[in-house]
Amino acid sequence: MAGQEAYTSIRINRNKKPGDYLFPLEDPVPWSESGYYLAERPSFTFDPLFHAGAYYVQEPSSMLVGHVVRQLPRHEEMKVLDLCGAPGGKSTLLASALGNHDVLVTNEVIRSRYMVLVENMTKWGLPNVILTNHDPRDFQRLGPVFDLVLVDAPCSGEGLWRKDARAAEQWSEENVRHCSLRQRRILADILPALKPGGFLVYATCTFNDMENIDNVDWMVRTFGLWSVQTRINEDWGLQRKAKGDASGYQASPEFTRGEGFFFSVLQKPDDIIVQYSAKKKRRSPGNWEPVKTPPEVMPYLANPQEFSCFRHPDNSLFACPSETRPFLEDILDALPRSRPLLELGQIKKTTLIPAHALAVSASISEQVPRIEVDIEQAVRYLQRSEQITVPQGTKPGWYLLTFRDVPLGWIKNLGNRIKNHFPMPWRIKKQVT
Repeated sequence: MAGQEAYTSIRINRNKKPGDYLFPLEDPVPWSESGYYLAERPSFTFDPLFHAGAYYVQEPSSMLVGHVVRQLPRHEEMKVLDLCGAPGGKSTLLASALGNHDVLVTNEVIRSRYMVLVENMTKWGLPNVILTNHDPRDFQRLGPVFDLVLVDAPCSGEGLWRKDARAAEQWSEENVRHCSLRQRRILADILPALKPGGFLVYATCTFNDMENIDNVDWMVRTFGLWSVQTRINEDWGLQRKAKGDASGYQASPEFTRGEGFFFSVLQKPDDIIVQYSAKKKRRSPGNWEPVKTPPEVMPYLANPQEFSCFRHPDNSLFACPSETRPFLEDILDALPRSRPLLELGQIKKTTLIPAHALAVSASISEQVPRIEVDIEQAVRYLQRSEQITVPQGTKPGWYLLTFRDVPLGWIKNLGNRIKNHFPMPWRIKKQVT
């Protein structure tokens, strides 16, 4: 199995619709509303639509999380946590599955992976997202607040062997045992943050029972959680796994058009009491200052009246949907390494210096001045080149550069030259060959 060709698939962002893509979309992924297989793997690096967040490159089996979430009971103002969010595939999926009044908290404990998560969530562009960089146990400070928690746990990666031979070379029984124990620690630490009656989706990209159904069985026996059945189409080739009162589903390349993936859905009973020792901590007040939306920001947002603004100590402005403001304040209070996704920018004198997150946000106003470019200029822009041409007679000021009507980021016309404001860490470092 190791080293064999794996499926290539993408999940499109329905909030960013180009006229067409640079490659043909083949069969739909049957369990995904927005997933498509590709006949071959294109060069995503030089596709401006990839950098603009018009789609996410995601392995097809992992899109099953969206199918699971769509089946769960829904209510207004759901609070959802993706505990192990990096690099962002399932977080972008969850953000798209939620309603306008819901909120997603996406977390990653490892700082370097957290920065990748920030980049991918920023490009996806949905505003009802809070980013956190914390250990699972830290969420106990909030109490039981989440309606749904996704734990896509770090694992031994057996399901990746087909596309990554190194994963097979690094496998050992000792590592499987280590992963299983770490997964149990993560699950036990996050359970107090799940509401009574709330749902926990546990997932791995591995095959062995120790990390999969055995851990689900342990959760059922240890904490009294209920195993919830999921409606699955037999044509998908998933295998049902069961042990005692625990159940889950396994995808494997032998039977499924995707890689190895396991998932199980658990529900926390209403009367369950989970003991934990962490004390709720509070940040010193004033680190984030709620502010009235400045008039300089108004023209940039499609519906500015629907947002609440916060000022960071470094003077940057951030925004969140007003419905999520109380919950955001709780998060900022209890978890110091947190921030709303939508960064607006900084106000210098009476002018907004707009942030890249605002450029690629689904909440950007259609009235913001735009300049459409071809693929050569788009790639040049993404390489952070300032050799960008604008139509003759273009007035000085800020412009949203677009490719196939999808925003790429900001440029500033200084009159005698163009200033490229694409984020330097995210630039394309390769040269077109």
